[in-house]
Amino acid sequence: MLFEHSMDAALRTRPDGRILAANAAACALFRASEAQICALGRAGLVDAEDPRLAPLLAERERSGRARGQLRLRRADGSLFEAELSSSQYVDADGLVTNSLIVRDVTERERAAAQQAELTAILDATPDFVGSAEPSGRLTFLNRAARRMLGLAPDADISGYSFAHCHPTWATRTVLEVGVPEAVRHGVWAGQLAIACADGREIPVSQVIVCQRDAQGRVTRLATIARDLSEIHAAQAQQRALEARLQEAQKMESIGTLAGGVAH
Repeated sequence: MLFEHSMDAALRTRPDGRILAANAAACALFRASEAQICALGRAGLVDAEDPRLAPLLAERERSGRARGQLRLRRADGSLFEAELSSSQYVDADGLVTNSLIVRDVTERERAAAQQAELTAILDATPDFVGSAEPSGRLTFLNRAARRMLGLAPDADISGYSFAHCHPTWATRTVLEVGVPEAVRHGVWAGQLAIACADGREIPVSQVIVCQRDAQGRVTRLATIARDLSEIHAAQAQQRALEARLQEAQKMESIGTLAGGVAH
């Protein structure tokens, strides 16, 4: 009964690759009838070029159990990534039989690949990028953010919050202004500062984005902050040049006036 009504695709097989039975979920997964699945056997359902098959079979032969991933083939020839769990037992006739559970993990693998690609992109940017739970507990920091905060690339950040990223005055602005505004309107932008591990405060232009699920509940707060140090330095230099120019013009005016008096 458990075999027939399992929500997971289930197969009963022999060690030589013959398939004895397939439940309804397996028929749906492989897009074939039970008779077709049995006729195909292991050779027809497993991608022959997948190098992971031999180690899995060897592990099951050695320990009676095996778990891993394989690239499988449906009856229509399409391939998909699957997670398999197999165990051996002796049936009522005294023959070695395998119980095999199969789950399609194509979407999970695709999502993981997309997440890895996104992480690589975020790690390549020089901007401070992070995300946090609604409570403010950090869940992600990119490489630039970790470098600013003096954290190793693999350091655990589960105990960190917004307060660890900013000086006190900026943390107060984030918690009292930035986050509430982002929750109300979806996004907030302003100028703050990042508290570096070496004690410096880096002026930044920061954006906080509020992410919600389909029910409208806040699920995550994401932020990106761009270093304004060079811009501020250039502005300070410009102000200094303007001040010197004004001083020079003032001295020139005084000199002209003094020359007029002398004559």
